[in-house]
Amino acid sequence: MYFCKQSKKFKFISFLFICLFFYGCGTFFKKSVKNEVEIVSKDSDHSSFRIAMNEHTSQAYGKYIKYHPNGKFIRRAKYWFEKLSYEEALGNKNLNALSGFLKKFSGGNFASEAEIILQKREFRKLRKQDKIRGYDKFLKKYKNKRSEWTEAAQQRLERLTLDNAIRIKNPKFFYYFIYDFPSSPFLKEAKRHLVQIRFQRSIESGLEREWRKFLEEFPGTQESKRMKQHIQSEALRGAERSGRVGALVRFLRLYPKSVHRSRIISAVTIMTRQRNRNIKNWISVERLELTLSRPRKCRKCSPRYLMKGVLKNSDSDFSFDVTLQASLKKSSSRCCFTNYKIAGLKPGEKRFFSFFMKKGKGITALSKVQFSVGILSGKAFHDPSWSKVFQIQGLGFKNIDVDSFSPKKVKSLER
Repeated sequence: MYFCKQSKKFKFISFLFICLFFYGCGTFFKKSVKNEVEIVSKDSDHSSFRIAMNEHTSQAYGKYIKYHPNGKFIRRAKYWFEKLSYEEALGNKNLNALSGFLKKFSGGNFASEAEIILQKREFRKLRKQDKIRGYDKFLKKYKNKRSEWTEAAQQRLERLTLDNAIRIKNPKFFYYFIYDFPSSPFLKEAKRHLVQIRFQRSIESGLEREWRKFLEEFPGTQESKRMKQHIQSEALRGAERSGRVGALVRFLRLYPKSVHRSRIISAVTIMTRQRNRNIKNWISVERLELTLSRPRKCRKCSPRYLMKGVLKNSDSDFSFDVTLQASLKKSSSRCCFTNYKIAGLKPGEKRFFSFFMKKGKGITALSKVQFSVGILSGKAFHDPSWSKVFQIQGLGFKNIDVDSFSPKKVKSLER
């Protein structure tokens, strides 16, 4: 019995010892395996980076970065990966290579330098085509990345735009240029061409409103001085061709210091004298009528002969003071001569008149009375406020009720 109890204790102690032994061996084995894995991993990182250095290509460093993102040499690998990728992109003539590099390394060490080189290559390509659309697209692409190449493209775009406007010779393209490029070095040239083209277009229009508009838009220029001379010469030319005193007087009012002043005054004086000598050519008496009538203020007075009629001024420039003379016929002679003065008969005016004849003896019945009315004398004078004038370019008329003077060419009568 005693031997059996001792045998059971021995077995238990042996089993416990064996368990403790294997537990210690397992812990030691795990530690040794872990250490071995770490040694192998370090050896793999080192060997992979050594392989990448031996190959020294972007692909090799990229492979290392892919499989060892937390490796010991990751910083050096990334540097060489970016640098070699940059050099490869520079060696490639295709612009997409540099574009791809910038997309991959937008914030890298070589991004700014690559950006400038890419702009340089794109600009050289555009320079061969030399098109406005290409430069405009280039500048929009690098709107926020200005460089010497964007400045060169900007200047070339402005030059081509101005050359295009000069070729087309349309003022609106120069206005567009001045608005779009206010700080352009070609701004003065654009304004000079605009003034010249606007001057030419205004002259060719033949309209005074265009001439005045040019003067308002471009004061103080050499072309504005030429325009003033042109307006004055056209005004004088139109006034002389119209043959109208109102136009000539208007010209003198607008241009009192004109070298033609004395000549125009002489012409107006001669025309006035001609009308004084031949007043009947412009003044006529119409619708004459002789009636018997009592004065309104004297009902008891005997009836007297009343002469009625209309005095017409057919002149368009001059007013007249006219003296009429009426007479009655008595047998073979005339009697009862009566003078009646009408003052200030305006151009184109028809004025009704009536006056009593002087008393005469031996006058027959009214139905058989013969009479006559004629112009005894007259004096012409000019008043600009009364005369209607032609609408002549350069004289600045704003009246609505004016005649239009626009001579047209006719076929020659010569064969």
